[in-house]
Amino acid sequence: MRFGEAAYDETRHAEAVARQYGTEHHIIEAPDITPDKLLEAVRGLDQPLADPAYVTTAELSRLTRTGVTVALQRRRRR
Repeated sequence: MRFGEAAYDETRHAEAVARQYGTEHHIIEAPDITPDKLLEAVRGLDQPLADPAYVTTAELSRLTRTGVTVALQRRRRR
């Protein structure tokens, strides 16, 4: 997700990782977090959550759903 402020833009690093591993990379423009977006995201929760990145995570999930039915994250074992 690309944010408008250059200090938060990590897209060139993400693109380099995608090239290195031969994966598809899609850039999604981060939305402005308006009060309506915040309320929409919070209404989707089934329990309290103290994650300040949740609104952007919810938006990323919503946008991902337009092209992907199931997305799995593989966790590495330590």
